[in-house]
Amino acid sequence: MESPPPKRNAGHVGEDGISALPDHLLLDILERLHLREAIRAGALSTRWRHLPSHLSLVHLDAGHFRGATSLQVMDAFTGAARALLTRVPPAEGVCESGALKVLVLSFYTSSPHLTSLALAVGSGTSA
Repeated sequence: MESPPPKRNAGHVGEDGISALPDHLLLDILERLHLREAIRAGALSTRWRHLPSHLSLVHLDAGHFRGATSLQVMDAFTGAARALLTRVPPAEGVCESGALKVLVLSFYTSSPHLTSLALAVGSGTSA
């Protein structure tokens, strides 16, 4: 007697094979992408939506931001850095390994932004 084939979509109806993986494996995949692609993946999938905020390794580069002036780029960069450093505790049943372990910041040195970034990094919260 032949056994039935294994179920591929153990989670949500219509879920793809990758989204069926546990959070820690999905995070491992996302950490291998550029931050922009990781954020996009989270925006496209409701299953992946909470994961970018739980990355343990983040490289935030001002060169990846768009703006007409370096001041506009640094405004966007500073906002993103604040958002990354302001962590909301995970909900029950959601990925528990949300500790940011490595943060690499590559940015332009501008006086108003240096103070804001230093306060955000020093306190681990938004400045």
